[in-house]
Amino acid sequence: LVNIIKNGLESMPEGGELSIKSEVRNKQVFVLIADTGYGIAEENVQRIFQPFFTTKGSKSSGLGLSSSYGIIKKHKGEILVQSVPNKGTTFTITLPLAMPIERQKDKKALDDKAIPDTKIKLLIIDDEINILKMMEMCFEDSEVEVQMANRAEKALQDIRRNRFDVILCDFGMDDMNGLEVGKALRDYCQISGLSKTPFLLYTGFDTILDPEVLEASGVDRVVKKPIPAEELLDIIREVISSPVIANG
Repeated sequence: LVNIIKNGLESMPEGGELSIKSEVRNKQVFVLIADTGYGIAEENVQRIFQPFFTTKGSKSSGLGLSSSYGIIKKHKGEILVQSVPNKGTTFTITLPLAMPIERQKDKKALDDKAIPDTKIKLLIIDDEINILKMMEMCFEDSEVEVQMANRAEKALQDIRRNRFDVILCDFGMDDMNGLEVGKALRDYCQISGLSKTPFLLYTGFDTILDPEVLEASGVDRVVKKPIPAEELLDIIREVISSPVIANG
């Protein structure tokens, strides 16, 4: 709610009206947050819940609404948006009405819910804490087990201690850039006699990177921001099964 309200207020720089209404209907809770701001362009309505998508430039991380979406989905809810340019936007959140939960006493049922040993072990490297938290939320309840590092140095220590199925690394970081991390990973694997872990470089820059530079840095795939979690998961599955160097 805080993220949605903040967006609504920012869409009304010269003032306006923001309203919040709720009701219970058919064992569901409906929450409507409406503003009279400048609205959302039609081509952006389907993208606003994607991680890293923003129309505010460097002033925003593009994680506010995607975080709201993840929280609502986690609670088995839905969120819809209706917007008319220069007239306003309405978000409708639908959540199941809370019901008493029966304690599960059947040990077999509990065992069936245990996390399988076949989870994909993913290391995410990014110096933005909010992005790490968002990525962790994106892969919650999936077949991916996430480990995070907010510094390249820490990531390289983790790589020496553990074996990961795939590594996702941000291109622009303060201590080392993604290409340098990829090269360090490749060199470590060569020296240690290990097969190289698939390495994904993700970036919001529009620059097309030289394929020879990517290969020399051990990059198997370049992932462009923003990207829906489902697409990123498909890329992770693909690169694990048959890593291919690609820029796009």
